[in-house]
Amino acid sequence: MLELLQITNDPEVARRCDAIGGIRLFVDLERIGKAERQVGRNTYISNHQMGDVGRVKATLTRSRLMVRVNPLHDGTQAEVDAIFAQGLGQGPGRAAGEASDLLMLPMFISPQCLRRFSDIVAGRCPIVALLETADALATIEDWINTPGLTEVYIGLNDLHISLGLRFMFEPLALGMVDRVASITKRQGLRFGFGGMARMVEGLLAGRDVLAEHLRLGSQAVILSRTFHRPDDETTFEEQIHTLREAEAHLALRTQKQIEADQKFIAARIVSIASGFARPSPPVLDPTSIAQNPYCMGRMKRGLDIFASSMALIGLSPLLLLTALAVAAESGPPVLLRQIRHGLDGRKFGMFKFRSMVKNAADIGLYYTQTNDPRITRVGRFIRRTSLDELPQLVNVLRGDMSLIGPRPDVPEQRCLYTNAEWLQRCRVRPGITGLAQVVNRSQGSESERLVLDLRYQSEASLWFDLKILWWTVGRLSGKGSN
Repeated sequence: MLELLQITNDPEVARRCDAIGGIRLFVDLERIGKAERQVGRNTYISNHQMGDVGRVKATLTRSRLMVRVNPLHDGTQAEVDAIFAQGLGQGPGRAAGEASDLLMLPMFISPQCLRRFSDIVAGRCPIVALLETADALATIEDWINTPGLTEVYIGLNDLHISLGLRFMFEPLALGMVDRVASITKRQGLRFGFGGMARMVEGLLAGRDVLAEHLRLGSQAVILSRTFHRPDDETTFEEQIHTLREAEAHLALRTQKQIEADQKFIAARIVSIASGFARPSPPVLDPTSIAQNPYCMGRMKRGLDIFASSMALIGLSPLLLLTALAVAAESGPPVLLRQIRHGLDGRKFGMFKFRSMVKNAADIGLYYTQTNDPRITRVGRFIRRTSLDELPQLVNVLRGDMSLIGPRPDVPEQRCLYTNAEWLQRCRVRPGITGLAQVVNRSQGSESERLVLDLRYQSEASLWFDLKILWWTVGRLSGKGSN
């Protein structure tokens, strides 16, 4: 049964939830940066206070309590200590493990942040990672084993803002939530995401959200404010009963019905998102990127030359073995030269190890699909491990590409962009890997990829490049490889 999360500081509401069962109470103390992040949006910012933790806790006889703290800051130690002084973790269920109270950390951007929070909590209760930044999504493999972590919860509202998407449920349609669910379950942790309205209400109906929770094996969901209307003819208890009936009905679906629902819901999300204006990309002067002292300066180019030279020398045995494996399976040529758009839209020949049959371009689309029959057996391995991209080190040495940057587009993709978008995207050299690749590998849409590419252009620095390289290593064999 899905655990329902009720955000409240009202002891009477908490008492009613406790009587129903299957509901986790949620006191929200997060303030720092929240109003600034969600300015102009119809989102709820709580007015909960430290004393509410003790007041809500005192009403509970069987339900557990979760408290969301502020993002990690200088006062986190004192904040956490004060919460425990209010009685968190004490009382019913404390010895049961599964029923322990919880602390949730929002807006973390690195594994170090989450581990620091774990050190502060020091085993006094389990912790919940609220995944709501692009950085946290990109580094999940690095923090998923944090000591004390018991649950990963995806905050879709802040996450979609961080990714520059238009609608909060877009990460669900894009497969990002599926990836997090898979990694979390593999680690043996609990998983939940987003908020849910009443069954027939909401831009994305509550029934559809519930269906996706069941498909993904989710164990927790936040109840929206629609479940509490003071002038409503139906009670809160009746609405929860309706939800549980829908949950039981959806649990009886066949695999075919589940897949059909998934496709319908994804299409519905895309349709809703199309009605919103695309978030404005970073405001850039048409020449500002080209003049950036890092993006186009001697430092980045010098690092590209040095790193690609050393990599070609050091990886030469691996390059030779890969070439021999390709030739042994399907004969020469072992290299493929694809026409791509580079700096300022100029075309160049990008090198890759051939991973498809020789006449692949004549028998299919310019992009690959899941289980594409044109991919050879060796090709599947070198794509999964990204070995097919290693010849692009030659492109980096020649100056066609950089180690880090937006992936170069094939000419057929030019029509996907407006003239302004294309101009901005081509203001830096394309890269072997980039921000869009570490966030979602090859699973993201073109619009999502564009937003991340433009974010890289506006924030490019040596430190950012080093972070992307580190994230790339962690994702080489992850889901989403072509």
